[in-house]
Amino acid sequence: MDVPSCVVRELAPPDVEIYYGDAATPGNISLDAPVIYGVGHGECCVYTVQDLLPLMEVAGTCSDGYACASTSLPQLRGRKVHLLSCYAALELGRRLYEMGNEFLGYDNEVALAAFLNSYEPCVDTPTSNTTAFTRADYAGTQALLGGASAPEAYDAAYEAYEEEIRKYEASSDPIAPAVVRLLKANQLSLVSYPGPSPAYAAAPAAGPQPGLLAALAAAGAVAGLVAASLAA
Repeated sequence: MDVPSCVVRELAPPDVEIYYGDAATPGNISLDAPVIYGVGHGECCVYTVQDLLPLMEVAGTCSDGYACASTSLPQLRGRKVHLLSCYAALELGRRLYEMGNEFLGYDNEVALAAFLNSYEPCVDTPTSNTTAFTRADYAGTQALLGGASAPEAYDAAYEAYEEEIRKYEASSDPIAPAVVRLLKANQLSLVSYPGPSPAYAAAPAAGPQPGLLAALAAAGAVAGLVAASLAA
């Protein structure tokens, strides 16, 4: 996906291996690293990469009727997995946690951008924003790369969302109100396994919010991105 890739490439440390576009396929991606970060289409039971190919999937049926017929999960244990992917925390994230991993992700739709009429990837204008959402989310992975637990990474991402929200609440740009609304929706959909600290866990659940993922899929611009830290 072109929207988050530029932010991840800018913020990722040099010892991170990045799979993007045609390189982000299940047969090509290595999940041997201790920290795994992924951006792609998701449902409650699946995370997909390039061309909507499942990378992680568990059998089950989501509340919207989407069904995953089989379980296809790498034998991960002791990993820290962070997915910027719609609904993936609902079943997939929980199952990864039960397998002995820590997880950070979302239990609702997620927004990657806000724009009026059109957008340009990696460029923010008064009528388009494509960086604030990934910047806030990736703060969680930066914390994981620094040795934080999933609950600590949740706190880091939550605070990063707060910072972006305050920034755009003070902005007079026409797009700012939409950015604030969608940042808040992402923030309230954030989930960690094990759970976050009580100070954050009391936040109310967010209702469904429109995201950019569907627009990208409709345009045929489907791509996947996984960034995994290299083992020391």
